[in-house]
Amino acid sequence: MSTAAIRRTSLFARHLSLSSTMMSAAPAKPFAAAVIGAGPAGVAVVGRLLDLGVGPIAWIDPAFAGGRLQQYPEVPSNTRVRLFIEFAKASDALHAAAHAPTPPGVPAPLAALEAMDASVGCDLVHAQRLCRDLAAALERTVPKDRLTLFRGWAGDVTRAANEDAYTFPVHGGVKDDFARVPDVSAAPASTTLSAARVFLCTGAEPLPPPATSPVPASVNVIDLDTCLTPSRLRAVLAATPDAKVAVVGGSHSAILCVKNLVDAGIPVVQFHRHPLKYAVDMPDGWILYDNTGLKGMAAKWAKANLEDLDAARRVGVDRIQLPADEADEPAVYAKYLTGVTHVCYAVGYRPRPVPAIAGVREIAHDVATGDLVNKVTGAALPGVRGYGIAFPERTTDPHGNVESSVGMWKFMKYLLRVIV
Repeated sequence: MSTAAIRRTSLFARHLSLSSTMMSAAPAKPFAAAVIGAGPAGVAVVGRLLDLGVGPIAWIDPAFAGGRLQQYPEVPSNTRVRLFIEFAKASDALHAAAHAPTPPGVPAPLAALEAMDASVGCDLVHAQRLCRDLAAALERTVPKDRLTLFRGWAGDVTRAANEDAYTFPVHGGVKDDFARVPDVSAAPASTTLSAARVFLCTGAEPLPPPATSPVPASVNVIDLDTCLTPSRLRAVLAATPDAKVAVVGGSHSAILCVKNLVDAGIPVVQFHRHPLKYAVDMPDGWILYDNTGLKGMAAKWAKANLEDLDAARRVGVDRIQLPADEADEPAVYAKYLTGVTHVCYAVGYRPRPVPAIAGVREIAHDVATGDLVNKVTGAALPGVRGYGIAFPERTTDPHGNVESSVGMWKFMKYLLRVIV
């Protein structure tokens, strides 16, 4: 698709704008679109809608500080710095915001990234600050009749049978600690919004420990966010001089957890199910295992320290492969948990709970478009879409591997194709 075609206002965008105009006589003038969430996907969606001339847009988030990226300032990125910069340049609106004048003492959104080596990764704090600073720049530079930011938590979304817009409350002053979704059911709304279209960019969270686990309850659980943050991890383990940590999982996050523990001088038992798998640059320009293989620092460290079991033991790691039959797992755990004081489950992520949409609490998404549907009945939720890590595109590589496509630049490329 050409750049001109990508940026051309299409039928979808015109419908959004017309919907707002046609309903302006309603008691509460609806927005053309509401975007819930201000992490990478929320920033990308808002930028894309502004590019297409959609407006007015309501943007809802408790803090506009980069979403869950706030939890991972010390995590090394899989993404090269160049692609974070491209993220901000792919949208005309984001590009303009990134280069707009800033208040005294406030750096431009891209200043730090543009000073780095573009060919390597960086700590995720820089991606988080990019999202935060782009949101702030959009708020400063885009007229309020095109974009309005609402700081708060979106409640359940309703739509009466005879209405063309969705309505939902926004609860101001609600903070997100990322440990759990705030319960706003009994809280008064600070405002009520109405929008013709709703875009959920609500993010994901680590999967919790299993309800039944072979790990004894006496073993302390370290949450994944903490284990991925070396400074917080050391603080948690400082009170246990003889600490020994089990890490359950073999993903990118699990490898980073193991590395952080080794760097802190803590012995580790890693329980994993599959061999190490790496992303591979293919000769014809694509990446094998682009979304599921180890990359960057995690890949480099794993190759140097974990490929050989003896080498792993020399750095203080016992790698234990779990049996194919889950019924045999308890015996394996019992054998190798001796002396373990803490456990971290690095077993993946799940979508964060979202507001009910027209009474529907279980939703699914079309992996090719982002359209949301009733997960139970399959019925469409007209005008409601989801994007980002909770609602990723599904891709198939030339070898037939099917993966969920996750990453800031991948979100942006996806949106350029499907929001048209």
